[in-house]
Amino acid sequence: MLNNRVDTVWSGFFRRWLPVVLLVFGLGLSGMAGATRMGEKTPTVDAMRQETTAAIMAKAAEEGDTAAQLWLADMYFTGKGGSQNFAKAREWYLKAAEGKARDAYYNLGVMYILGRGVEKDAKAGAVWLEKAALEGDVEAQYYLGQMYFNGEGVTPDAKAAARWWDMGAARNEKKSLYNLGLSYYHGDGVKKSDSRAAALWRQAADQGMREAQYNLAIMYDEGRGVEKDAERARALFHRAAEQGHPLAQVALGWIYETGRDGVPVDIAEAVKWYMRAEGQGMKEASERLRVLRGMTGFGVAE
Repeated sequence: MLNNRVDTVWSGFFRRWLPVVLLVFGLGLSGMAGATRMGEKTPTVDAMRQETTAAIMAKAAEEGDTAAQLWLADMYFTGKGGSQNFAKAREWYLKAAEGKARDAYYNLGVMYILGRGVEKDAKAGAVWLEKAALEGDVEAQYYLGQMYFNGEGVTPDAKAAARWWDMGAARNEKKSLYNLGLSYYHGDGVKKSDSRAAALWRQAADQGMREAQYNLAIMYDEGRGVEKDAERARALFHRAAEQGHPLAQVALGWIYETGRDGVPVDIAEAVKWYMRAEGQGMKEASERLRVLRGMTGFGVAE
């Protein structure tokens, strides 16, 4: 019942690009009141501050300031404060990369993989991501692991994938923890170990990752890699289901429908979870609802 790696390498790939370097300038505006002439548009304080910031950052970038180069690249990539220009963004990320800026490595990898300002080139993207990953970028470590596992831009290599996820897991990055758990559960690139998989999923579950919560619930429910514990399993199913995990919702529906492990039968509660799962296209939930709607005395509405 455990999830497979169904997420594609770049599904949900964008993290927040390098945060803008915030500079707040105390502009002397008190003497400007009434200074504009009829027909002119009065500039706003925010617009003036943004223009001033951009001018200062552009000058600093030209003089080789790496942080300014990253800021300017981000502005061109997002189009904030002006026209979006991927080619210009790439130009400034390359300059920042010359200054060994880790975020520039990562963002260049994204640009090559997505084809922003350059032709799509997963191989080149992997090279840039590896530079970021070796500098400790946990997002790069996770996505590089995905690339090795799926063979995108690199030769498929489950062992290499596990190594990159292990780097991210060592820094408690939840996506790497989750995928490394899958590697141990299936024995992909590492020696199969249910206990190791459960330990990794527990770390990810503690960070609120619903997929890890569901998988860990299964482990407790079946007593795999952990001591069987129906109460913990049910609590984890609840946490995942509340976050919209459809399989967890079906599992809860079944628990309340059948009264498993001493849980009082509660058809209304079962229907609630089945309906939520059905809303996400779960056929199992639809089948159970048809059965329950065929019963009498439960007040289940069509």
